[in-house]
Amino acid sequence: LYYVGLFLLNEAGDWAVLRAGTGTAGKALLSRGHRIRVGEGMIGWAVSRGQARVSGEAARDIVRLATPELPETRSEAALPLRSRGQVIGALTVQHEMGGAFDPETVTVLQLMADQVAVAIDNARLFAESQQALASERHAYGEMSAEAWHRLAAAREQWGYRSTEDGLVPSQGDWPPEMQQALGEGIAFAHEDEDGAVRVALPLRVREGNIGALSFRKEGGGGWTDEELAVLRTLLDQLGVALDSARLYEETQRRAAWERLAGAVTARIRQTLDMETVLRTAVNQIADAMGLAALDLRLLPGDLAANPGGDAPQSHDPVPAGDVPG
Repeated sequence: LYYVGLFLLNEAGDWAVLRAGTGTAGKALLSRGHRIRVGEGMIGWAVSRGQARVSGEAARDIVRLATPELPETRSEAALPLRSRGQVIGALTVQHEMGGAFDPETVTVLQLMADQVAVAIDNARLFAESQQALASERHAYGEMSAEAWHRLAAAREQWGYRSTEDGLVPSQGDWPPEMQQALGEGIAFAHEDEDGAVRVALPLRVREGNIGALSFRKEGGGGWTDEELAVLRTLLDQLGVALDSARLYEETQRRAAWERLAGAVTARIRQTLDMETVLRTAVNQIADAMGLAALDLRLLPGDLAANPGGDAPQSHDPVPAGDVPG
């Protein structure tokens, strides 16, 4: 063959853009961004109709667009790239001999073009799915990081330490090696009295740090690469377990709030009397949420007709539970 070129449709579907070409001519065409409008030339014809167009004497084909970089072409076959019922581009196959492509050859070339199209389409779908998955993971990672931040903010100290007396809550400032591990991924601290080495590793969930662990061997001594690999594996599993527990608690908490909201709404709807609805709403919402005070007010007649007006002078809220119901 004299030349083979592969065209793919642009996003708008109005141009067939050269994506690959053989030889020196292919490099030259790619460097100048060679493209053909759909419907024009043999490539544009094949794309617009989804059919192969073959010319045994290329110079005589009124549809064909001559390419200066390919002066020796005498025969050309333009084959549509078809996948899942759609044309995604076209393949041009060119030869220096006239009448080089008989019907059997064209059939074989079209089968090859179809296989190429399926492979390209599958690669596109895979890339799109990977991008979507990465975006979803990134979004979930941000949500998870925000959830862990809220969870940690609710407690000043959250952790435990293993001692000779058993398990005790961690207190005081973070050891330097644990702080260092958060930024560097690992940190070591030496204990001169017995030669022991403490190693600290970050505890991660998704792409974010949520804590750190410090390890010290009984009897002292350093750490091998194999031991560190085991520790990292354990921390990965711990991170997954903690995030699963957080998700479960969050789900349970949300379900409890939904049940609570349903119960409060049901109590409020037990009557059609406006005064009773207001009193019930204040008492039920305040009791359900453990509020110290709740203030519910409806606009008076003159303001109700003009919702954008100033609110009436406010008063201190009534303590929860003081509304007769």
